[in-house]
Parts: sequence; structure tokens; C-alpha cells
Amino acid sequence: MAKIGLLWLQRGAWEGKQLVSEAWLDRAMRTHAATGGDSAYGYGFWVGHRDWPGLCEAVGRGGQRISVLPEKDLVVVFTGGGFDPGEIGRLLARAVRSDGPLPESPAARARLEAALEEIRRPPAPRPVPALPALVADVSGRTYRLEPNPYGLEDVALRFDAGGEAWLRLGLAGQPRDWRPVGLDGVPRASPGGRYGLPVGLRGEWKTGTGDVFALEYGEIGNINCFQVELAFEGDEVAVGIIERTGLPGAELRGRAQPP
Repeated sequence: MAKIGLLWLQRGAWEGKQLVSEAWLDRAMRTHAATGGDSAYGYGFWVGHRDWPGLCEAVGRGGQRISVLPEKDLVVVFTGGGFDPGEIGRLLARAVRSDGPLPESPAARARLEAALEEIRRPPAPRPVPALPALVADVSGRTYRLEPNPYGLEDVALRFDAGGEAWLRLGLAGQPRDWRPVGLDGVPRASPGGRYGLPVGLRGEWKTGTGDVFALEYGEIGNINCFQVELAFEGDEVAVGIIERTGLPGAELRGRAQPP
């Protein structure tokens, strides 16, 4: 993504070769469709920002963005998920104070390194609350789900002693493996999720209820992060799915299968 932005910034040139026509880029960075918002649309990316007229951007789902500001000789790339990069972008734009190199600041570098070290630390585990009585009825049972856009065929939870539970999802075309779920606020990572990527899982029984289990299902290395609530009632389960980066949610129902 950064290379694409740099190609735009360099007017289509790369390592001394003109890979993209400069005349085409001139046309691409003009307004071709007004949107009524802060920016208009050119050829495949956003242009003509109200506050930064020279800014051009590729805006993807869930926080992925390439921002190029020729006036500042600047390329900024976001690859996160579940947030609005425009909010962070405004902070970065205000932070640009010079069009040339700045003298090294050991104090500022130390603050940056301390902040990076802090965000690398995993969350501290929390005490695991006592499990509700319902666990004895639902642990290990497989619930067959109605047809849905996610291709999720069935779901099962298993609760053992300690700070972990186990989740088994029946996704079409995927192996039905048990995956660890952190009950202490710390996600547990397991390999072999969708697209071959690892998955991070944590969950808890919602406060004030003994029948709703809230699960966070994050695809590590991808932007998809699902918030799932499983509400158990007798032999049935209601499954609510919210995808935090913009995919449609779903409300499903399922029924427990014979052992």
C-alpha cells in the first residue's frame, strides 16, 4: 500500500521509469463526481478534500487507507481495523510542522519508544468470575444453526476448569477444531482459521445474565473482527453477530443436536 502511495506522489515514476502516465494521473486526481461530503471522487480514489485540496486517498473497508499529500511530500498508510483513520489522519496532518528534516530529539524518541513498548504488552489477565449454573447444560453441546450468509453451520462451547473455554465453529469447508477462548480478558490465539490465518478469541458471561455468552472473534492478520452473543434458552440458542469493520451483521437461531 505504501508503494502505491509513493507511486502517486512521484507522479507515476518508479526507480527512474515512468510506470503510470503522468497525464493520466493528472486526470485521475481531478474531480469527476461530487459527493456532497468533504471530498469528491476522481479515478478510483478520493480527491479535492475541503481542508486539504491536494490530498488524494484510497479508502478501504474497516480502517485501511492510503493518503497522499504532495504539498507536504507525505504518504500515510493505515492497515488497522475497527476505527476511523480519518480521525487519526487529522492529528497527523496537524503534527506536520516542517517541510524539511528536523534535528534529532532524544527525548521525543524516548517517548515514542516507551509508547511502542506499552502497546506491545498483552492485557493483564483478570480474575475469572464463577461460571453460571447453565454451563452444565450447554457445555459440549452442538447447536445446529439455520442457513446464513456466513456459512456457519453449527456452534459448540465447552467449559473446563481454569481461565479458558473452548469454541468449535462449523464453518463450511473448514475443519471443526476446538479453539481456546480466554475467560480472563486475554485473547487466546490458535492457528488455521479462515484464509489460513490465526484467530484470537476471548469471551465472558454477560454481567447480570446467566444465559448470554459474549465472544470476541478476531482474525489475526486480517481486519475482520466479530462480536458474537450466544443467548441460550432450553434447547435453543440465539446468535447475534456484529462485524466491527463494516460487514453486515446477522441474527441466527439454532437448536441443540442429540449427543
